[in-house]
Amino acid sequence: IVSGSNSNRIVTFRHSGTDRVHFYNNGAAYFSNYVQSNIFYDHNSGYYVNPDGTSNLWNLNVQGNELRVNGEIAACGSAGCSHFAYNNGGPTNYIRGNTYFNGVLYDENNAGYYLNPASTSRFNVISPNEIRPGGSTDGRIHRVSGQIRYDADDNWYWFSTWDNHNEMELHYRNGLWIRSDLRIADDITQVDEICLDNGCRRTWPSGGGGSSYLRDPTGTYGSAELYQNGKNGYEGISINGRYVFMSADSSHVGIYNDVDNEWMTLGYRNSYYYLYYNGGWRLRTQSNGIYLNGGIETGGNGVSGNYGTLQVNGGGKGGWEGYSINGRAVFMHSGGSETGIYNDVNNEWILYANHNSYTYLYYNGAWRIRTQSNGIYLNGGIETGGNGVSGNYGTLQVNGGGKGGWEGYSINGRAVFMHSGGSETG
Repeated sequence: IVSGSNSNRIVTFRHSGTDRVHFYNNGAAYFSNYVQSNIFYDHNSGYYVNPDGTSNLWNLNVQGNELRVNGEIAACGSAGCSHFAYNNGGPTNYIRGNTYFNGVLYDENNAGYYLNPASTSRFNVISPNEIRPGGSTDGRIHRVSGQIRYDADDNWYWFSTWDNHNEMELHYRNGLWIRSDLRIADDITQVDEICLDNGCRRTWPSGGGGSSYLRDPTGTYGSAELYQNGKNGYEGISINGRYVFMSADSSHVGIYNDVDNEWMTLGYRNSYYYLYYNGGWRLRTQSNGIYLNGGIETGGNGVSGNYGTLQVNGGGKGGWEGYSINGRAVFMHSGGSETGIYNDVNNEWILYANHNSYTYLYYNGAWRIRTQSNGIYLNGGIETGGNGVSGNYGTLQVNGGGKGGWEGYSINGRAVFMHSGGSETG
């Protein structure tokens, strides 16, 4: 039993003059060397230390910054070393500091979810405030004031909800690009409102005061459909405000020159289709073919023969192909060896020719001249006003050397009224 400066000690045990055990008046004890026991109990027997079994402690304070299990560091609190802290409010473990591991961390209940820092990771839900591909701010996705923002090459875009989270906005820097109510129904995306240049429209395109919008085709063909009237009653697609493919309801459709305010092509449903040149139509389709409002000019490249400018092919009406002038006169060919000019009013020939054979000239349906190998054959008389006579008198004149050196008129090769070309006549 000691006193004096060590009066807080109640009992001290010594061996060879050296203090070995102290018991203090506050209930504490000091052992200068080993203490051996099977189990050391707290005054609350629910807490104990069992050196070769399970121990149960309220708190464990490791002063050396390391907690080791079987000689290996399990946790540490020094700089650059991770340590684990147990969340007393639930079964959550926190890792603070740098932690290194080799391999893949798997979810305890579902190995289909895992973390692999060096390869692909898979999570059920990830809820970060910011994602940086490659660690760069270019291309990062982060959350700012409740908005999802995407930064790209010093420009930034962001998405936000609008109108009680039923709609979405797409921004570029401080400008509103698109505000839209996106709905997916039967694999069709319907855009209810789009904002361009900070001007919002409930339908797109607006048609400059109209109400046209895109929808799936209601007809048999096509990929998309403009519905309802556009600007000035026409719906269609304008190319830079210069050319427009447009239609007015179901009556007509065409391509419009919006610079000079004139049609280039214009077609009517189940009716005419027009091709224009500089505001004036030049070709029109109709029930019996095409109608030309002007002439035809061609370089002759479509002609299969050696001569000609314009060629028609195929069997024509009545078995003859050719050109009819207002349904009255026809320059035509049979497709074989017959060619002629036909009076389509009185159904009679004006000129008829067989290749390498006769050519006929007609009067009122009857031929009057026929060419043949030895000249011409007259089917009728000759009447002249004498204008071809070089002398002072006469009605009809022949010129040039005749057969036998005499010129004149032979009657059936039997009697001849003839002249020598000099001073003889007989």
